[in-house]
Parts: sequence; C-alpha cells; structure tokens
Amino acid sequence: MTTTVPMPTNFREFYSIINDNKTLPMFVREQKLVLESEDHQCPKCGSEMRDGKHQKTLKDEIIWLWCFNITSKTIPWTVGCSEATTVDWCNFLREVCTEKMNVAEQMGGIGEVVQIDESLFRGKRKYNRGRLLLGNVNKKKDNNNNTSGLVPYESSSNSDSSSSSDDNQPTNNRNYGKRIDGPWIFGIAQPTENGYEVRFFHVQRRDRATLVPIILKHVVPGTTVWSDEWSAYKNLQKQYGYDHQTVNHSQNFVDPHTGCHTQLIECLWGQAKTKILRAMRGSTLLDNHLNEFWYRSVHKDMFSSILADIRRFRM
Repeated sequence: MTTTVPMPTNFREFYSIINDNKTLPMFVREQKLVLESEDHQCPKCGSEMRDGKHQKTLKDEIIWLWCFNITSKTIPWTVGCSEATTVDWCNFLREVCTEKMNVAEQMGGIGEVVQIDESLFRGKRKYNRGRLLLGNVNKKKDNNNNTSGLVPYESSSNSDSSSSSDDNQPTNNRNYGKRIDGPWIFGIAQPTENGYEVRFFHVQRRDRATLVPIILKHVVPGTTVWSDEWSAYKNLQKQYGYDHQTVNHSQNFVDPHTGCHTQLIECLWGQAKTKILRAMRGSTLLDNHLNEFWYRSVHKDMFSSILADIRRFRM
C-alpha cells in the first residue's frame, strides 16, 4: 500500500517534510517536480540536475517562502543560498504567473460587476537619488525618437480627448525633484466570493484605442462595468454591449442613484504601489510583477497552485 504525503498548509508541516530524508523524496515525486530517473533537466534553466536532497530542499523552500510573500532579500539567508539564485527563482515563478495569465478566462458575465480605472505609478525620491521603475529613466540622447522604456505623459487627467491622435504628448522625463512620474497602469477588478480578482496592464497611453481592446479581451460582453467619467470609456455601452455605469468623483465617491463606485480598484492601487514601487523599484520586469499580483488575487492556496502550474507550463 502506497502512502501519500499531504500538501503542507503551514510552516511546521512544510519544514517537517523537507527535513525528513524519507518524506521529502516522496513529496517531490508525487508533485512531479522531478522525473523518475536519477538525472534530469531543470524545468527552469534546462541544466542537468541530480536527485539529491539539497537540490530538492532548496527549490521547494524558495517556492514555499515566495508563496508567503517573503522578500527576495530575506529568502537567501533563510534558505542559505545566494541572492542571485533567489532572484532567478522568483523571476521564474513570475514567468509561470504570466503564462497562467495568458490563458486566463475572461472576467465578469451577465449580472456581474467589474470596476475599471487607470493610475500613474508614481513614487517619491529624496535628493534625486534612488532607483526608478523602467519608464522613469531620463533618456538624454534621442529623447523624441526612442520611446523604449519611456511612457508618454498626459498632463491633464480631465482631458476630453480619447483618440489615438495624442502622439503629441511629451515624453515623460519628469524625474528630478521630490515627485516622479511613472508608467500608466490600467486595472480591472471584480469582487468574488473568496475576495476579488484584479488584473493590471502596463500601457503606453490611456486613450480609447489602448484601453478598449484590453477590456474586450478580458471582460465578457454584457458585464456591468463601473468606472469614472474618463472619456475613453464613453462608448462601452452603445458600441460594445457593456452595461456601463459611471460615478462623478468630483461630486460623489458612490453614485447616489445607481450605487456605482470604484472603491475596490482604488483600494488595490494602494496595495500594488506599496508592493511594486517600494519593494521592487528599479525593476525592468514590471509586467511580470503585475501578473504576480493577479495570480495572488485568484489563488488562495498559493503553494499547491504554483506547483500545479509549474508542472503545466514548464515540465
């Protein structure tokens, strides 16, 4: 009779598995993180791996700590590996999150409500020092022609122009002072029975030509869409078949007649900025960080979910 190792639900159960020479190999093989043969290739980098306790412990422990949002600066001295190894593994796990995001089903549905909004990922610096998100680097050479890593800046959030003819927007170089401008992020949030689902997208502009295709791809037609009165959303109901309701934030946080509001997505902006702007400033992998944030919003059992998706996309 074969025995199975149950999926750990807390730190005590996890470390009792990885510190047991008999239980650990069983657990790793049951989760199909190694092949039946003694030698195989790593699903992350393709290099040869041997079926040894240290390799399994290192891999499992990094994944476990990442699932609990332990920072990449804390994991190395906890596990006993280099910071470069930790960063490499964390980037790999975010790539898995991105692959899962690429095949995710649409949000919403008839009778369901989603909230949409856009936000400038902005930070603060002292004495013009500190690393910035990609898109904030001041390109002194070929500023007008090279937009790689630069996000066009729209100076007025109340502008009525939502067409794609906003090519005259100045390139964002306003990074010298206490306040800096960062990339535009478009967000879609939906309340669920277990909390919420939120998807973030790094966009060059927040005009109609940019935002509407994202909505069409990720939100089921007929869904009730709540937003502010940004003009890019103007034709969502007439032209695209969404039940679009708006709230005028200059007058109310919640529309007194329809109950429309964007409080969920507004709250999530703060969480995302705290995680990404403060902890990951200088990252060139902004899209992967945003996809990680989505992954955590829809998977409550992170450890078993990420193991399943590693098997699905990388094994």
